[in-house]
Amino acid sequence: MRPSKPLPIIPRKNLGQNFLQDKNIIRKIIDACCLKPSDHVLEVGPGLGALTQQIAPKVQSFCAIEKDKRLADQLRQDPCLRSALIINEDILDFCFPSSIPRVKIIGNLPYNISSPIIERFIENRTHIHEAFVMVQKEFGMRLIATAGEEDYSALSCAVQYYAHPEILFKIKNTAFIPAPKVESVFLKISFRSDIHPCAKNETLFRYIIRIAFQQRRKKLINALGVLAPKSDLDMILKKARIDRSQRAENLSTNDYVTLSNVVEEELKDLKRPRRSD
Repeated sequence: MRPSKPLPIIPRKNLGQNFLQDKNIIRKIIDACCLKPSDHVLEVGPGLGALTQQIAPKVQSFCAIEKDKRLADQLRQDPCLRSALIINEDILDFCFPSSIPRVKIIGNLPYNISSPIIERFIENRTHIHEAFVMVQKEFGMRLIATAGEEDYSALSCAVQYYAHPEILFKIKNTAFIPAPKVESVFLKISFRSDIHPCAKNETLFRYIIRIAFQQRRKKLINALGVLAPKSDLDMILKKARIDRSQRAENLSTNDYVTLSNVVEEELKDLKRPRRSD
């Protein structure tokens, strides 16, 4: 599908701007978000407002975070968005006010910073009910991958510990202008209200995942060498009921929770790793 007229604002490649323009996909996204009049919505990267104009009138409150001042200013001038709050800011710098109700996030995430944005959502999950986002197909596959699958990664584990990610449908690159070189998926992330099993030390849990996957081809007994001597690690892995010959990609999120809890219990003198999330 090609636009019938030139875009009012030229997309900036350095900001990863690809504007959604397929009306069928827009309608499909709106339906998938199951918007209710009581919803509080935060849109990330509204761009030219293709979704913004459809969402804002349907919900109790609406706020859009747009890094590009040109786009933010244009949205503020839209008479259909008089009741909407348009904030010209980077979502990575945005502070979720403690007073706001839990929001439903909707957005088209720039491919080059999708990972830090998702991590930002995790950090602020107490303010988020669920997130509906467009991401690069390969990135979406990483989020939903499970132990033993090729796309399984440290990010898969971290996200699945805090939330349930689900790919709702695929989106062809022709749905955007300019058309990216890759296809996208529309992803739903539902944050867990009750995490079970629970890591006693979530910073340690995420640290162990990170160092394990940094050397994912190595056996765990070697990849986790930074934690403790092999003799201690051997004891820890046995107590966690994990085969020492296993590799990072073979362990489920629950396995990593168990492992981190054993490390927390057995190595109380271990110097705590700095927060890495």
